[in-house]
Order: sequence, then structure tokens, then C-alpha cells
Amino acid sequence: MRCHAQEAGGGAQAKIRCADAKHGVSVLKYESAEKRDAAGPADGDKQRFGNDSCTFTSTELAGQDPPSYYLAPDGDLDTYGLWVNGDDAEDLQARLPIC
Repeated sequence: MRCHAQEAGGGAQAKIRCADAKHGVSVLKYESAEKRDAAGPADGDKQRFGNDSCTFTSTELAGQDPPSYYLAPDGDLDTYGLWVNGDDAEDLQARLPIC
């Protein structure tokens, strides 16, 4: 994937988009966890992932083609939100080095 900075919107302070022909990841930085959570999806199937270092909530966005997920880390990373999309987005989110 190639990455580049993009104009941040929706309350984000900064945004980086990484993508190739099959999938993409957007990393957004917010002022606070509360602002991050307000900008994220209100509905969707949520799952918790993590290890001894950190945890995050993954929300699957219903009706998206290709599939899309919103990842919201806890703890020291709680001001970041990640959008993951693509045919293999479910597997990609688990491979990202978030923790």
C-alpha cells in the first residue's frame, strides 16, 4: 500500500490514507477520545480485540461493499480512529500492528 497525507475532516486533526487496488486503511487523529467516538459509526456489529499491550473495538459497517470496519483503540491510542476497507478487510484489521 502507498500512503499519503489527506485533508482531515469530521473533527479529525490529521489523516493518513494508505491504499492499493484491493484494500485501504485511513488513520485519523482526534483531539480526544470523546471526539473520536463521536465521529465513529453509531451502529454496527462490534467486537473487541487485543493483547497484553492494548485493546481496540472493531465495528463492522453494515451494507458496505467492499466490507469496511472502524477500529477504535483504547488507552494511549484512544485519540486515533482507523477505517479499514476492502474485500479482505476483516483479515486485514487483525494483521494491522495496532498493539
